Amino acid sequence: MPGEEFTSLLIMTAREGKEDKLLELGASLSASTHDNDEGCINYTFHRRLDNPREFILYERWRDRAALEAHLARLNKIYGDPAPGELFPPALLEPIEKAEVVGLQVIE
Repeated sequence: MPGEEFTSLLIMTAREGKEDKLLELGASLSASTHDNDEGCINYTFHRRLDNPREFILYERWRDRAALEAHLARLNKIYGDPAPGELFPPALLEPIEKAEVVGLQVIE
């Protein structure tokens, strides 16, 4: 629904040998998102303790419009996604596979 808070998980597996690059990218994106994107409630990268190649981005936005503004800002920095992709190629380079899961807040 418009104006409704939006939460998602991005579950990623780093390419073999690209774990440090994804770790650096996650830290950079977290800092720039917190500094530049209005409407961001939470944007936190996690690394699984039992599998260092797996990362999870937990993000909460005031609404879908705030998320879309964030994605537009990233596209200005990293370029537009290829057709059928959600993210620019520069962001996908260290990622072997990714899954985006939208979540609904239950009150």
